[in-house]
Amino acid sequence: MTALPAERGEIVLGHRRVYIVPSRIGLLFGGTLAILLVGSINYALSLGFALTFLLAGMGIAGMVQTTRNLGRLSVRAGRSDPVFAGDAARFRLGMANAGDFDRPEILVRHLGSGAQQTVDVAATASAVAVLEVPAPRRGWLLLGRVMLETRFPVGLFRAWSTVEPDSRCLVYPRPET
Repeated sequence: MTALPAERGEIVLGHRRVYIVPSRIGLLFGGTLAILLVGSINYALSLGFALTFLLAGMGIAGMVQTTRNLGRLSVRAGRSDPVFAGDAARFRLGMANAGDFDRPEILVRHLGSGAQQTVDVAATASAVAVLEVPAPRRGWLLLGRVMLETRFPVGLFRAWSTVEPDSRCLVYPRPET
């Protein structure tokens, strides 16, 4: 498997780059809807049908909102200050929201080290996420792959996208004590 090259400049998360799956709670919700539907069919309960389809519609609306929370978000690699070997390199990722709605609870996670931070991006504004990645040895430290994830608004679905910004940090040798 070959490594993908780092993406330069501004990375826009188009809808083809945003993936969505149900969370554990979402699977439980779907199972509950199936049981409600079977019970409504079995006992011919018109109010049961109404409740089932109302909840299903709310679930679908939540799925659209979860995908919309990441779609068309712009990500840009920021500046990283040099560090010494053994310290943590601080990579900055800028996120810009061109839409006229807020994008709350975006989890930014570095896949190599597990460093993560949650960011809220206001409407027509930008925010910065800082990931502290361990720098074990000297030389250039590449940021690597970063995952952006959200479960907003109700947690029934998990939407995510991965980016690999062209960002690196210079790691100096550890000074003698």
